[in-house]
Amino acid sequence: MYNLTDIANKIKSVAKARGIAIKDLLLECDLGINAISELSKGKQLSSISLAKIADHLKVSVDYLLGRTDTPSQWFCDVCGRVIESPNKGYVVWKYGNSYESEGYFKYKILHPRGLLDEYGERYGCDNDSSYCYSASLVDFVGDRGLAALLYILDSGLSYEFEYRERINNVGDFLELFRRIHMPYYEEARFYFKEAYMDGYFEGASQIWSYLPSTLKNIIEKYKNNN
Repeated sequence: MYNLTDIANKIKSVAKARGIAIKDLLLECDLGINAISELSKGKQLSSISLAKIADHLKVSVDYLLGRTDTPSQWFCDVCGRVIESPNKGYVVWKYGNSYESEGYFKYKILHPRGLLDEYGERYGCDNDSSYCYSASLVDFVGDRGLAALLYILDSGLSYEFEYRERINNVGDFLELFRRIHMPYYEEARFYFKEAYMDGYFEGASQIWSYLPSTLKNIIEKYKNNN
């Protein structure tokens, strides 16, 4: 049984962090102005309403329900559908034939086989056998996931005297890293080309370009243009 007060508090917390007023959130989700306060008092939201709130806040339903500590959603590199939580995502990678053609490592985030859609039909996207290495997205989120990703990049001082397999194409790896760990990056990256052509990054530092506030602004500015 979910704690409805905790869900209400999490919605308010995320909305505040996103700079979204609760009344505006509820308006966008076609809900009454007292929906969150009623939720905290024990009146449940429908699954559709909760999904609308999660989508507007750019977090997963699982995060609002407390089933995961990771607020992010991801987009499947195969079908383009939302991956709502880490336990519904998979990371696959392979060795490239050459650095020039496809990089030493190439990564995808996608749905694993065996998931059920809203109609009870099975689906999954990890059907490319050339991606011979794989792990659950769960393995790469949170503090433990951060340690796992950094270990792939460099095994660190604890293995200083042992063989360490290093990544030749760091760019591919860092793209995966940003997608998993940088707030707003996963969605904002779809609008980078348009923002660049529009001069959005002109005169900006590279760090500024990746700040969560900047990425959030990119989403808000360009999402409705697509």
